[in-house]
Amino acid sequence: MRFHRAGPVGYVTIDRPQVLNALDQQTHAELARAWDEFDADDDLRAAAASTLALPEAFAARYEWEERRMRSRDAREGPAAFAEKRPPRWEGR
Repeated sequence: MRFHRAGPVGYVTIDRPQVLNALDQQTHAELARAWDEFDADDDLRAAAASTLALPEAFAARYEWEERRMRSRDAREGPAAFAEKRPPRWEGR
């Protein structure tokens, strides 16, 4: 993720070609910081978002693998409790 200024325009560039510029938690957090930076700068009048690589895949999807891992772990806790066993965490 890159944020730069050119005159009164702020540019946000997503550069994750390996996953077709999919948005994951980190990218969402970086986008939020970029928009906060844009909002805090009174000299900026416009914002543009783009991708550096693969322009045909502008944030084409959510990072489902990350979501799947969190979802599986979210189900594991209650299942382990119900089965009276230690949880078997897979993700983060």
